[in-house]
Amino acid sequence: MSKRGFTLAEVLITLGIIGIIAAMTIPTLINRANFYILKQQFKKVYNTYSNALVKVYAENGAVFDCYYTDDNGDDTYTHSSQCTELTESFLKQLNVIQKCESNAYQRGCIPKYKGVDSIYKDQHNGQEIDSTGCSGFWEDNILNRNSAYVLKDGSIIVTYSYMGDTKIFLVDINGHKKPNKWGHDLFVFMIKGNNKRVYLGYGNSKAGCTPVEDNGYTTQEIIEEIYRK
Repeated sequence: MSKRGFTLAEVLITLGIIGIIAAMTIPTLINRANFYILKQQFKKVYNTYSNALVKVYAENGAVFDCYYTDDNGDDTYTHSSQCTELTESFLKQLNVIQKCESNAYQRGCIPKYKGVDSIYKDQHNGQEIDSTGCSGFWEDNILNRNSAYVLKDGSIIVTYSYMGDTKIFLVDINGHKKPNKWGHDLFVFMIKGNNKRVYLGYGNSKAGCTPVEDNGYTTQEIIEEIYRK
């Protein structure tokens, strides 16, 4: 009785098919795994900051006059008279281990981040795009002027302005670890509400101050994803 095995050609063809299938599926699996990790990191930080905000208002007994209202989907209504008090109370609830009131990049509080201005320039083939409405998130302000706070859990807060106003701020959910890109591990948060209740929300992407780099996600998209049923 003769025995017949696989020929070399058949083996090579089979390996080639396996290689093609792997090339098509492995990147998808990696992307899904990375997105799952991102969601878990984001959710942990989001819950930590949200709980800190709840404690702030519980201890104060009233809402600080420092928030954005969201009337009819418009983020233009702002309350800013007690932002210093809010910032101090909010940071007190978080475990800050390092702070930089200025020169955050040079002093090691933050890694090199791009700003709204530089991201828009990259996305428009080097053309300068007007972003004066988002000047607090210009790259030079983020690196050299705005306040930054490093937390014990590794996350980093970068305020919108040099005055340390936490009504709107950037959060790097994994700190100095890469990629350090907007929409990947760097997200914009806004404190929103009214005179009875506030919460940690997200900015209006149409306003232009929440750009996303290289196929990343907006803060709104991640929040909606982690709480999707």
